[in-house]
Amino acid sequence: MSENVELFWHLSISIKPCVHPSPAPLQDDFIVAVDSYQKRVYQISLTDGQVAAINKPPYKPVALDIHPVTKQLYWTDNAFGAIITSDLYGNERVFRKLPPGM
Repeated sequence: MSENVELFWHLSISIKPCVHPSPAPLQDDFIVAVDSYQKRVYQISLTDGQVAAINKPPYKPVALDIHPVTKQLYWTDNAFGAIITSDLYGNERVFRKLPPGM
C-alpha cells in the first residue's frame, strides 16, 4: 500500500486484504468492530452488511468504543501502549499513553 492512499478500505468477500476504492464512511446505521488478528478497526453497515476498514497498520487495536454523538472512535492499542482516537475517515492520533505494564 502506498503512504498517499486514503485510509478507508473495503474488505472483499474473500476476507483477503482490503481493497481500494471504498465508499465514504457511513454516518448512520452502522456498527464498528475490532479484529486484533488483522490489526484493523472495521465499520459494518446495518442495511447491507458491507464491511470496510477504517484504520491501517501499524496499529494493534484490542478494545473499541465509539462516541454516540461525535462518532469518534477510541481503542486501546498494544503496539503503542496507548488509547488511540480516530474519526470515521481514519484520521488518528494518540489520545492518552498508558502506564507501563497495562
